[in-house]
Amino acid sequence: MKIISLIVDIGGHLAAPNRKHFCYLSCYNNHIKNLKDQFQKLGDKKAGVQLEIDAAKQNGEVIASEVESWVEKVGNISEGLQRFLEEDVKANAMCLNGWCPNLKSRYFLRKQAKKKTLEIDGLLRDGQFDKVSYPPPPPRGIATSSKEGFNVFESRIPVMKELLTALRDDKINMIAICGMEGIGKTIMAKEVAKRAKDDNLFDEVVMVAVSYKKDLSKIEDQIAMMRRREINFENVLNVGIPNKVELNSCKILLTSRSEEVCNQMKSHKIVRIEALTEEEAWSFFKEMAGNCIDTPNLRPIAEKVAKECKGIPIAIVTVGRALENKIKNDWVAALQQLRKPVSKNNSGLDSTVYSSIELSYNFLASDEAKSCFLLCCLFPEDYDIPIEYLVRFGVGQRLFAKIDKVAEARNRVHAMVDNLRRSSLLLDSDEEECVKMHDVVRGVAVSIANEHVCWEEWTEKDTYKHYVVISIVSRELKNHPDGLECPKLELLQLSCGKDATRQKLPTNLFKGMMGLKVLAMQGMSFPSLPQSIQVLQNLQTLLLEYCEIKDVSAIGALGKLEMLSFLGSEIKQLPREIGNLSHLKLLDLSQCSALQHIPPGLLSSLSGLEELYMGNVSVNWEPTEGNKEGANTSLAELRSFSDSLMVLRLHIINIKLLPKDLHFKNQMIKFQIYACKEPFMHWSFTIDSTFWNRTRYIFKNSLALHGFVASDIAESRIPRLLLQKSKIILLREIKDFKNILFELDGEGFPCLEVLSISYSEDVEYLIDATSYQTPRVVFPILESLELWELPNLKEIYHSQISQRSFSGTHSQLACFGKLRSIDLFACKKLRYLFPPTIAKLLVELQSIEIRWCGMIENIVQRDGEEEAEDIILFPKLTSFTSRFLPNLMSFSIEPYSFEWSSIEKIDICDCPKFKTYGKLQKINWELDSIPQDQEPCLEGIPRGRNDSPMVASDQGTTKKFQESSSVNKEGILTKDPRANDIDNNSETWSLFPSHLIVCLKNLKTMELRSGDSLEVIFQLEELDVEESHMAPVLDQLRELDLRDLPKLMHIWKKGPKRIMGFGNLRLLDVRRSKLLVMLEKISVDNCEKFEEILARVGEEEEEKERHMAPILDQLRVLHLCDLPKLMHIWKKGPERIMGFGNLRLLDVWRCNSLTYLFSPSMAKLLVMLEKIRVVDCEKIEEILARVGEEEEEKEVLFFKVNSIVLHHLPNLKCFCSETNALEWPSLEEIRVIGCPNLSTFIPSNLNTPKLEGVYNSYWKEEKMCHWTGDLNATIEYIFKGKVCHIHTTNIPLIGEF
Repeated sequence: MKIISLIVDIGGHLAAPNRKHFCYLSCYNNHIKNLKDQFQKLGDKKAGVQLEIDAAKQNGEVIASEVESWVEKVGNISEGLQRFLEEDVKANAMCLNGWCPNLKSRYFLRKQAKKKTLEIDGLLRDGQFDKVSYPPPPPRGIATSSKEGFNVFESRIPVMKELLTALRDDKINMIAICGMEGIGKTIMAKEVAKRAKDDNLFDEVVMVAVSYKKDLSKIEDQIAMMRRREINFENVLNVGIPNKVELNSCKILLTSRSEEVCNQMKSHKIVRIEALTEEEAWSFFKEMAGNCIDTPNLRPIAEKVAKECKGIPIAIVTVGRALENKIKNDWVAALQQLRKPVSKNNSGLDSTVYSSIELSYNFLASDEAKSCFLLCCLFPEDYDIPIEYLVRFGVGQRLFAKIDKVAEARNRVHAMVDNLRRSSLLLDSDEEECVKMHDVVRGVAVSIANEHVCWEEWTEKDTYKHYVVISIVSRELKNHPDGLECPKLELLQLSCGKDATRQKLPTNLFKGMMGLKVLAMQGMSFPSLPQSIQVLQNLQTLLLEYCEIKDVSAIGALGKLEMLSFLGSEIKQLPREIGNLSHLKLLDLSQCSALQHIPPGLLSSLSGLEELYMGNVSVNWEPTEGNKEGANTSLAELRSFSDSLMVLRLHIINIKLLPKDLHFKNQMIKFQIYACKEPFMHWSFTIDSTFWNRTRYIFKNSLALHGFVASDIAESRIPRLLLQKSKIILLREIKDFKNILFELDGEGFPCLEVLSISYSEDVEYLIDATSYQTPRVVFPILESLELWELPNLKEIYHSQISQRSFSGTHSQLACFGKLRSIDLFACKKLRYLFPPTIAKLLVELQSIEIRWCGMIENIVQRDGEEEAEDIILFPKLTSFTSRFLPNLMSFSIEPYSFEWSSIEKIDICDCPKFKTYGKLQKINWELDSIPQDQEPCLEGIPRGRNDSPMVASDQGTTKKFQESSSVNKEGILTKDPRANDIDNNSETWSLFPSHLIVCLKNLKTMELRSGDSLEVIFQLEELDVEESHMAPVLDQLRELDLRDLPKLMHIWKKGPKRIMGFGNLRLLDVRRSKLLVMLEKISVDNCEKFEEILARVGEEEEEKERHMAPILDQLRVLHLCDLPKLMHIWKKGPERIMGFGNLRLLDVWRCNSLTYLFSPSMAKLLVMLEKIRVVDCEKIEEILARVGEEEEEKEVLFFKVNSIVLHHLPNLKCFCSETNALEWPSLEEIRVIGCPNLSTFIPSNLNTPKLEGVYNSYWKEEKMCHWTGDLNATIEYIFKGKVCHIHTTNIPLIGEF
């Protein structure tokens, strides 16, 4: 009876919010059963995934990292679950020898079961993998593409260090890397450039390939394009490198096989790269060849093959990849081939390098792959080779057996290119759908393909009869031969790039090429094609791209033509004769912006057409079929080849122009349809390049609609069909649509991956879940969501029905499970992004960007009666940007779990009410929160050791309970409503409370601007000391930019003494400097409460500081602006302080409490200081001044200072009042403007050998004051009786100084 009485007594005091706990007790068995069922499903799923993993490993493939991580997580949770089900459940199921259930234990177990079931649900959801494995990646350590990895060999580390040291040396500005072909010079140069850029050694890094035959204009264009500005190349050497560079203004790192060339270039430093050591070579070879060489019968042979590579990386890579997973006979054959003398090496390459690449070529799986490889040598060195050219050349030459469809050929070529990449015979390109060929590999390919030639101009030959392929690629083609006899010629390429140049093609140019199958001409201008083109009756592929041609009617005589491209050409109309090409499979009119007329009946006569490309072509299509003279064709003609059509890229002014009865009978059809009057380039979407890229021929089904009206769906089935099949949808100015989901596609957009909606006033909801017609699964694979200028958008997900009111199939809506990025702009009525029920589904979300959404208060927010849930918010988020959100207060007002271990960038600008990411956590006084070693008090509140109530908060456990909460008679915890109110001005809020900081392990950049409420950035006080010591805090943070934060008092509040972290900061507004060992730039701008930049070290830490590494010794720039309370830049530190040895620029603006810049003891540390600029500082009296009890320095040398600007300093009297700064050997320029009280520079004679005068304006072009031969006398002359009033608006910014 006591037990029953206790239950009744406690129950009498429970309020309505706590009734759910008894419901938990009653459904205990159901939760345990659900847990067991889900556990069984998880085990079955893991077994299936493991089978796929085992099969993939047998095929030598690489298991995806997310799959391995998932398997590990399943293993960890399975072990704990098994123990929980077998032991805990049995041990705690009953009490009193089984006669009475232990309610507290069952309650605890039920909570645990629910939690574990949710964890399993998450794992089952995450276990839906598209692929569990991938082909092995291209080899590291040799590829010259920036996308490839860099293999850090032990023997290369000294080379890397030597190069980086040379780049840091101010006396060296020309550095050369020298070594034999294929040794890894280019990849070393790229890695050095990457590290130099990462370390902020340079503002810009430009890489240009210079071939044996120089093209100076091309080199200049490449550099200018990469630097995004015009460059004056008046002083250019014959290799396109500036003849004389100003010391420290730039560095040149060049690579060459010849040390003689390096010396001719007057390199200050030449660094040689040698072959790998025997151990490195063997280890690298094993990595390339795979595990097969560990078998006993192969290892001895493999070791011999590896030795034949002689430590040359390109030989190791190509041979290793070629022999990967090969049988013993292949290895023996390879060894024999490598040992044979090279018979036809006319490339000039090392024999080992040549034979290894030749072996890799010989081991290619098919003749098709070999032909595809040899086609790549038809382009110049370092050329971005379009894969589509390989497709069209290959189809024209009939290289692909048993392939009739163009799409099949394209898939085959891309597969072969992937294999060639894996073999390192081809490399990645920075251009989409392009590849590159290493210059060494290209040399071997040219030697092998002796019937293939690639020239820069027509070469005088006695005969051309044996050539099968001729490729001439140059900026300017001249003197085309007439009447060549080329009976074997199958492919001719004549290319001048994309800028059409006037050509005069001889009449009989093609007369002796009757066997020609492929003709490609780019960037040429001529009135009409030569009449001899009609003899090319075997021509399969004709590419006339970026050309200016008036008359192409002669093409109509090429009866076997299958592929015809006018990409980017200036052509106004298609001749009716093209309709004679009955075998045509591909017609590419992309970017033909001048094309206006297509005769009626032309398209319908191309009954076998498989691919039609008309992107950015504004033809005035007729709305109906018209046969009148001069009329254009209509899209109704598409019906004539709809059976064969597999690719359609189309620009039309209105979707209604498509015939209503058009059927795409091919279910595998790929389409890109853009319906708008304007060219697509006028759209301002951030994803437009994904939708419409003229160089892409592997694309996803895409649809862009402008001015689309709801009635258009009712009138025609075509729009709805296209919407259902599209993976990318862009909607602009759509009308009469309020609920996007239901009104556009009732099926839930099962195929959609990218959705962008803009400038549409009628849209109110993306998803309206209040309708029972809404499908239960919507946007299941959507990855990118962009919502711009939707002034009436109220909610992304709208639901007024409480989730607990659903039952059965309506219990939960599944959506956005694959969403990776969301971008919102100018959605004025939107109050929050997602409710918690949707936010918890966004486990793949990586990027959030919100701008100009005036009513948004929180990112995640409960609405109505929705129940609070414990969720992890966006565990894969890498970037968060919020700009111009005047009402944003926090990320979430609920204490949800944050796990942002992937976050790299945070950008918050003009969010005046934003104070914190994390709100105070709820106090959880549920039964299962009571520690086992404590007895619950009557109110249910646990007591601490001193019997004072404890409160859990986001900053740890605190005893300030009485200040913010109380316990009423019924035992219900109540809180002062003002205590948790974000608008409460009596509390200090931190942007990142301590419990969130530990989640920011990968944060790299953060920008905070115009935040009127921000007071503290990082709250370190409650960090766990041991954890912080083990895992450094924010150790990946590199840039922290703080501007216009009027209430900011702390960047970080003092943390535990043993805290470690912030070790990689490069750019930071900083208060505490002892953690900042790599900081290179400090910029503090418009922070009204800052009083000191670097405060004096406390007496208790002074002894420690004497033994620390130099303070901020990598700092190069210190920029301080609009700091009205700043009184000290440096307060006096310990006597033995060291640091600031690399500071180059000191820039101080509008700091009206400063009376001096630095003291003599601090000035002695600034040995590299070059420029000093002080502007609009009203109280400054001296630049260099002794402070307090500081001892007098006898001599202060400003050895490298070359420029001083003193502007509008009304109280400045002198640079220094003591005679201790007498030597200025580098001073070249001094500008003194608006300093009426300046009477002298230093009260003593000065040594300024390079100074020629003092400017009293900012610009050299203006009048310079006369030089009297002495700096002090000149200043006295300028300002005696003068007061200069000069505005500061035109003073150049720091980057221009």
